[in-house]
Amino acid sequence: MMKKGALGGRVASAQGDEWKDEQREERRGGQGDERRGNQGWQELRQERGRDEAAAKEVAEMERREQKLMQFYANGGDENKIFGQHEVEYVSISDRRRAKEAIRDGVVTRRDERELLERIAPPLVTRGASEVFKRVANVSGERGLLMQGVDARRRAEMTQEEIVETFMENYPTPFEFEALQRRTEGDVARAYENPQERREAIAGHRACCERFQKKVYGARYNYYKVIQKVRGELEGEIRQDEARERQMAAAREAAQRRAVETAPTKIVRARGQVERRATREAWGPIGENHETYEVRTEVATRSVNKGELTGARGRENEDSFLERPDEGLFAVFDGVGGAVGGAQASRLAAEGVDELARRADLRTARGMREALEAVNRRIRSNGVGGMTTAVVAKLWESEEGEKYLTYASVGDSRMYLFNEKRSKLLKRFKGYEMKQLTRDEGEGRFITNALGTEDFTLSQVGTIPVRAGDRILLCSDGITGDTPEQAIDDEDMKQAMEGESAEEAVDNFQRLAKKKDDRTAQVIVVK
Repeated sequence: MMKKGALGGRVASAQGDEWKDEQREERRGGQGDERRGNQGWQELRQERGRDEAAAKEVAEMERREQKLMQFYANGGDENKIFGQHEVEYVSISDRRRAKEAIRDGVVTRRDERELLERIAPPLVTRGASEVFKRVANVSGERGLLMQGVDARRRAEMTQEEIVETFMENYPTPFEFEALQRRTEGDVARAYENPQERREAIAGHRACCERFQKKVYGARYNYYKVIQKVRGELEGEIRQDEARERQMAAAREAAQRRAVETAPTKIVRARGQVERRATREAWGPIGENHETYEVRTEVATRSVNKGELTGARGRENEDSFLERPDEGLFAVFDGVGGAVGGAQASRLAAEGVDELARRADLRTARGMREALEAVNRRIRSNGVGGMTTAVVAKLWESEEGEKYLTYASVGDSRMYLFNEKRSKLLKRFKGYEMKQLTRDEGEGRFITNALGTEDFTLSQVGTIPVRAGDRILLCSDGITGDTPEQAIDDEDMKQAMEGESAEEAVDNFQRLAKKKDDRTAQVIVVK
């Protein structure tokens, strides 16, 4: 038998060992918690350090943007950049003056480029070999660096010479923009699959950004600030212009509603042309109107694009209307493919010709009703095309005054050429030119056309003319879409000085540069 005291001693011993084990575990746990706590504090300090660095970077970026805004607002004054004064905030008037400086061309891209060259040196000043090493191991970046070097001389050039030659050709990111666009185009053409093309272009842009950071350094950071500030200002300028156009359209609509409740009679008053409404009701389309037509000489020539490019059998998408006995003239430029565009322009010419006998095209309302009816006809016909239009109606009032009522849709144009004569001998001294219509669109794209659901006629008016004046109606094949295709104003005036309307038309056809259907119509008021 075991004694009672012995059993109690063993139990006490076992409990003591268990208590010691618990103490050891607690000590180990405490040390682990302490280590984990130290590590957590280190991570927290690092995170706070990163936050502080990010906050400083944001503050520095805001400071640069504010200084740059003052640079624009003060017409390119570099003291606002290099001066020691700090800008606390940019006022509304500062921002307005900055937008005016960009819109009016007071501060140009050249000014920004010169500022960028002075505001920060490129990394190449720290050593061309160092810059070469930064980009040499990345194939895409190395390829960009080699773009600025003649391929025949690369093998003979040192690393320093390669970098210095690149910097001579592309000293700032402004010049690099053209290189990036060109190489991006090469990348896009290398892929047929759209998804692969998008991914390749995105990768190329990321490569270009890394490359510029390595080569231009702080200069690239300032370039990004300039791009950001200018982009914001240009965006606000576009919004302001859009609001102004909307307000002008609303004013025109209100004036049109006020005037078009009755027909307008045009009379002379203080040397100006005024419109006075009468109480008589408008006649609907279908009612004949008594008119007094103006004697004219007219010539029209339309050249098929196929004659210029060698594409035989192609249908001319331009159409024109020539009714000198009725004082009615028009040019139409079809849009939407050779077949649909040609049909749309032909339907428009036929429609205006037909409706001119039923609608009073001497008035804004009559012109609007006629073109709205033509628009409905093209849409209901299902030709799948659209057309621009420029329509002229010459007429004479009961008092013997001559007038031109005109309307324009799209980017076909109308010009008025007034004779200049010497005061003493009344000799002819050339023409003064005025563009009566504005392009509704930009470049190859138009924002308004006949044959569309959202067609509107916003360009319609009446002006006095006199004997000797000449009028040009033309499609954009004559005037072009780009500055390179445009005809100089002086050349336009000289072209109109032909002995006859036919000679003037031939002159405009010779001056045209755009490879497109070309239609020119010249009217001489007798």
